[in-house]
Amino acid sequence: MSLIAPSHSAYVDYLDDRVARLIPAAVRPARLPYSEQHYAPFHGLDWWDPDEDAAASILSAIIRGNDDSHPSARDHLVQGFTWARAVERLPTILDDAGLR
Repeated sequence: MSLIAPSHSAYVDYLDDRVARLIPAAVRPARLPYSEQHYAPFHGLDWWDPDEDAAASILSAIIRGNDDSHPSARDHLVQGFTWARAVERLPTILDDAGLR
């Protein structure tokens, strides 16, 4: 089973190409889908816009069985994102934020 996620924001903090199919995305002005009109609630703001062609290619490969298998995303997350690991990283995070 393949994990698919957009390649932006917090997703890239815990996922990479080794464990997930990442859909490329770019920051663009918030517009109505398939339109140049601004999306009123987000006028003047940007959002992540996924590459729909890349998403379709990823899904097609999975459906056709042409998708080379990745290691389990679950195993990656369980092994790499534990409370013990968080405690190990906390001093560095505090130092980087100037809080220690």
